[in-house]
Amino acid sequence: MKRKFPEGWNPPKKLSRQLMDDMRDLKRLDPEKFTTDVLASQFRVSPEAVRRILRSSWTPDTKRSEELQERDEAKKAQTLEYYKQLRERRKAAREKARKRSGSSSSSSGWKPSRYGQKEGSRRPNRFDSGAEQDGFTLQ
Repeated sequence: MKRKFPEGWNPPKKLSRQLMDDMRDLKRLDPEKFTTDVLASQFRVSPEAVRRILRSSWTPDTKRSEELQERDEAKKAQTLEYYKQLRERRKAAREKARKRSGSSSSSSGWKPSRYGQKEGSRRPNRFDSGAEQDGFTLQ
């Protein structure tokens, strides 16, 4: 193992405790169907990570499991806050661009091109074009 991982095992993607338990449950449910390679592709981790997860039997004690759960919840809250701020920044950038282009901020955005056209200047549709070519008008 030292030759394979000289710096030690440090996978690029780490799974949560819940996902590891789900992976073990799937393997117990149907070992022939859920092979190491299948689980690796489903969970998007390396086959080596799957082997290590399935082989390990360590489970945290109650205190440690509560700490891990709190840490996961804090990380989730931090991620949600980041995306909330990102949405606000994007909205502000759109408003700024809209003001720069001269359109009002109260408009709802894109409108079809038929708005602003004169009353009789609509494009003919497929039913109008045939009748006008024959010399007939529809009424």
